Amino acid sequence: MIVTQAMIDEQISSYSDGIVSFLASFEPETSIAAWRDLIRKAEELINLVAFEISDPSLAQHIQTLPLDERMADNPQLGIDARRELERSFTVGVARRFQSMVFELTTFAVGMADSGRSLSDGFQMLTVADGIRYLQSRRRHFVAILYLMNSASEGNRRIGGDGGGALTALGPLIEHCCTNFTSWHWQKIHKLCLPNQAIELTSKGARVGHDYQPLDAMHLEPERASVIDMTEHRPNTQGSPKQEPVDPRLVLSAPELRNQLRQIRFAYSSFDLADREYQMICLMISVFSRHCRDNYYIEMSTDLFASMLHCQTVFDVDWLQAKMVNRSTTFAEAINGYEPFIESGGKVLSTVTLLLRFAYEFKNRHLESRRRFQIHAGFIFEDMVTAVLQEAGFTDMKVTRINRKEFDVVTVKDGVIHNFQCKNNWIDITKVEADPHLYARYNRRLVSSYRRALVKEKNREHLLQAKFGIQQIHHYVVSRFPVITDQPGIINYNVLAERAYMLPK
Repeated sequence: MIVTQAMIDEQISSYSDGIVSFLASFEPETSIAAWRDLIRKAEELINLVAFEISDPSLAQHIQTLPLDERMADNPQLGIDARRELERSFTVGVARRFQSMVFELTTFAVGMADSGRSLSDGFQMLTVADGIRYLQSRRRHFVAILYLMNSASEGNRRIGGDGGGALTALGPLIEHCCTNFTSWHWQKIHKLCLPNQAIELTSKGARVGHDYQPLDAMHLEPERASVIDMTEHRPNTQGSPKQEPVDPRLVLSAPELRNQLRQIRFAYSSFDLADREYQMICLMISVFSRHCRDNYYIEMSTDLFASMLHCQTVFDVDWLQAKMVNRSTTFAEAINGYEPFIESGGKVLSTVTLLLRFAYEFKNRHLESRRRFQIHAGFIFEDMVTAVLQEAGFTDMKVTRINRKEFDVVTVKDGVIHNFQCKNNWIDITKVEADPHLYARYNRRLVSSYRRALVKEKNREHLLQAKFGIQQIHHYVVSRFPVITDQPGIINYNVLAERAYMLPK
């Protein structure tokens, strides 16, 4: 069956209503608390394996722990792993790890026993699989937290039936939230490529080619992230003064403040630390002083309001709208970056939500700086070069021939591969918020990239004459993924795998 635009809109509306309806049965205060606890355990598990375990053999052991019937039949595996972690981390960190492992196991086994599967083809066999799953659902987890605040009005309690938060709301995420997102992407595909049919299969709507909007670890792409700055401009980096951090913790308020310092330092040459961003960082730092258990930020609405009024940089109403999420639909919730929700006469946040907000504000703030855009373009060229060199391409270190500029020129197997690098920012939140605007911008970028390919083709004789090689291929690499059926346009997040399949 060929999918029409009307069918797509009907599916989006149905899933959106279903999410709100399902959440309505829960009691808000206790459900928000339980869901925040789950998000903490998820974030700790992700960061524990990625950054905190220094012993490679222990990291390998943790990642290969089972999350299927093997763990369900022998929970001592999780208990023993917890005891190993207690040697290097706090008891709280280790116990939350065990709790998350057991909860993932219960959820995965329960889904399998009931004949249901995880969306996107996920299989939850090991902790490594569980981490990838949690990374891929980060936006959905936060969106549920936001929407729970406005939609929940019943008396059902998470855990009241013996199951945990993931058991209670995991099926909603798998069968409504991910499908809501997926149908929005089908809508974008149809708007961007109207001549490409979308077919309805037993596994849902599928387009003719794959498209992945996110980077590794399911993170949203940035023009130049802090990691990019550190890896590709190490001479501009340093070590700003850091607070002492308890190495036995995975997430903490001091670590949040240290990361804010590192962000300001990394982008200091682009005037990021102006009065606006300085004030945001100052406020986040003050908020973090109201931290409980090194993770939860809670304060009365009166205290929060007085803190907003104390600053003199921003309009108070504007700042409050940026700080407090009041989503009433899932589309609003999944695109939110506000660090606080208001519940029970308090405003609630976490160290991870505050840091997430700081990164988003940083990205938006830097977009107005032309110097940063130019510099980020050079960094992106270095990133593309590094990926290609890893795949066996030789960088010819060409920047200009006869006053004509080139980005990345490489040779492999006696063939020239010429890459134009495009770092045009794309706002991924527009997928749900304004899909027609997103599609128009996507089409405009693709048209620009096609013209760039024609331009490179028309001047390829310069490269042929310089290197004495006649066979040449031209490409455009887009830092922010675009939807296109043009084979010469490659999204950066798939460049590493595509590089091995480029024509010879």
